[in-house]
Amino acid sequence: MSRTQKTNTVRTGLIGVLVVAALVLISVNFDRIASTLSSSVTYTAYVGDTGGLETGDKVFLSGVHVGDVEDIDLDGDKVRIAFSVDGPRLGVDSEVSIKTLTVLGRKFLQVTPKGDKALSPDQPIPLEHTLHPLSPDRCARRPVHHREQLGHRPGHQRTGHPQSNP
Repeated sequence: MSRTQKTNTVRTGLIGVLVVAALVLISVNFDRIASTLSSSVTYTAYVGDTGGLETGDKVFLSGVHVGDVEDIDLDGDKVRIAFSVDGPRLGVDSEVSIKTLTVLGRKFLQVTPKGDKALSPDQPIPLEHTLHPLSPDRCARRPVHHREQLGHRPGHQRTGHPQSNP
């Protein structure tokens, strides 16, 4: 083997080792690299009740999965939810609501973008722009209110005639 062939063999071997090492580093740190290159923005919103929403649950915008719930913390008498959105920027009047994703009760965060002015990631969506989750417990506590909204008056049948007492 000539000296040039040995040099080429060593050079090819070193390049091969460097390429393999680079691939290993990229694969081990892929999540960090992808998040750095991502256009994802983390927003926060205040809600009165999480309704069973958990860290890792999905975030939807117009029915499309655009992110995940990253953090949930108590902040006084309300709850602060940090969530990522990989898509359109939210406006200052944007709204969030917690809804049920599956029949087993898995929740998701529904984001409704609103407002002409862009919402800064360090500006939280206020409690006034959030809809509380509907839970069986909340429904059970207010059945009279819902019946009255439907036109039911105590002491009357559905036909509107007074009930007869036997």
